[in-house]
Amino acid sequence: MKLATRIQSFACLLALLMASLGLAGGSAVAEEGKAWTGEELRTRLVDRTFFFSGGEGNDKWGAYYYLNPDGTSVGKAWGKGWKLRTTGTWKIEGDTICSRWSRPEWGMGCYEYFDKGDYIGSRGISGDKKGMFFLQKDVGQGNVKNLR
Repeated sequence: MKLATRIQSFACLLALLMASLGLAGGSAVAEEGKAWTGEELRTRLVDRTFFFSGGEGNDKWGAYYYLNPDGTSVGKAWGKGWKLRTTGTWKIEGDTICSRWSRPEWGMGCYEYFDKGDYIGSRGISGDKKGMFFLQKDVGQGNVKNLR
């Protein structure tokens, strides 16, 4: 599969999964768990590394991202025969984190976050991932995967 096709597949899978990094709709939040406050977002997301993945068979992919305390972010993703890197910016607005990535398929917009069992759930409430739900795993404090 060509890199462009893999990136498009990644973007689609990311969108489906982000129906785990972003939250839309108030009633969905109640079903998933209470949305975190701005202070909880700062405490639980900033200066931490996260992982999420998706796909099946040869289309499996994984991604890490890190939210730097200075408002910048970095991420990397990979699958069979491809890998990519992206950078971006983020800021807390009220009880959401708003982000913009250098790679358009990673999206831009604002997300609510909440607890979802052993994972962190999120749903896009604005931007190109609005309504999409994502699940991610906290990998640890700091840039533990040395993302650059």
